[in-house]
Amino acid sequence: MLFDEDNIYFDDYKNINIENVNINRSKTLYSYEEGFNKGNLFKDLYSKYKNHVYKLNVSNDKDKLLLDIQTHTFALKDLNLYLDTHPEDQSILEEFNKIKNKLDDLKNKYENKYGPLCLNSVNSNKDFTWINNPWPWDIRR
Repeated sequence: MLFDEDNIYFDDYKNINIENVNINRSKTLYSYEEGFNKGNLFKDLYSKYKNHVYKLNVSNDKDKLLLDIQTHTFALKDLNLYLDTHPEDQSILEEFNKIKNKLDDLKNKYENKYGPLCLNSVNSNKDFTWINNPWPWDIRR
């Protein structure tokens, strides 16, 4: 027989009733920006590490828009992970759809103003517009 570090037989675990195991997350969410900074939208799963505070600051409109895209992308992916295990949760699904629509709007706003974010956003049949925009290392501030 195999033992773990507490000398409990691994065979003892074969009769665990999964119905009694609490794997549900609270539906209390941080704002998208705070969840992005903390790495977790769900308040009951966040554990602060040695009083570390992480906060991104941006200095111009383009970077603000990119940060908004990143925070909404993070929120969408975090809720996606929750919905993988709780597909029947209508309130989180509604929040997911709200974020998805907002993210689509933010991406469209960015691409209309600054150019494509991804290769699949290039929408010209005549020119390969991906190379027309300055690369980040070409921009002098």
